Amino acid sequence: MHITGNELAMVSAGVAAIAVAASVWNNKSTNANALAIAREERTSQQQNELTALKRTVYAKCIATAHKLVLAQVDLGVIRQERGQAKSPEDRRLLEEQWRAADRAVDSTVVEAGNAEAELLLIAPESIWRAVTAVYRDMGKTEVDVDATADALLKLRYLMRDDLNSSSPPAPSAPPQPEEPAS
Repeated sequence: MHITGNELAMVSAGVAAIAVAASVWNNKSTNANALAIAREERTSQQQNELTALKRTVYAKCIATAHKLVLAQVDLGVIRQERGQAKSPEDRRLLEEQWRAADRAVDSTVVEAGNAEAELLLIAPESIWRAVTAVYRDMGKTEVDVDATADALLKLRYLMRDDLNSSSPPAPSAPPQPEEPAS
């Protein structure tokens, strides 16, 4: 049997076609794998960035809550001293301290509202509900320091558990304003 030049060229072209098809298939497979790896890396990076952002916002919320508790306690101490002032000079001095402490509480309430707004954007519902409750209770005239400390401890645990969880938070509906208890 004798192979002609045309037959030899056809066999060579067929082998080349098979090689090209295999190369294209291999490139598609390689590209698909590279794409999958890139998606995983991007998802992991986004999760790490979200966790870092949560840490920052959670720390800000807790720090603001502590600042608000201290401002409320200062205001309560001045309120008690104000009622016991005897001389006009003492009353004037306590009135100035009262105004300064009241401004500090008002400023911290604004700061707490800003921290709460940031938190509402990234935190799961359980955390933003707890923060809202803590801030609402601290906005009252008389603050129960023990109850506030317990609420802040619970809040810290919720935040820690959220940061330690590996799954991204499920989207939740924005909070609905609660009616104050009468």
